[in-house]
Amino acid sequence: MHPARPSEAITCEQAVEAYTRGSAYAEFQEEDKGTIAPGQLADLAVLSQDIFTAPVGSLPGTESVMTMVGCEIVYNSGTLAVPR
Repeated sequence: MHPARPSEAITCEQAVEAYTRGSAYAEFQEEDKGTIAPGQLADLAVLSQDIFTAPVGSLPGTESVMTMVGCEIVYNSGTLAVPR
């Protein structure tokens, strides 16, 4: 949210939906990704903090601690113990 124009801001939930479902729709891939559901590709990131409850000022410090693309772990910071 921009402090000078809060009326123009979208919520965190709206931003996440735009980046997930919206991006899948724009790629014509909404049948394969964009939501966490059976049969969908597991393209996801595990974040260092809960972006839905974190103070707005701390959001830029959010990092991915694990990233999956196409059901494969492509990044793991070592913060999470992932069974092999």
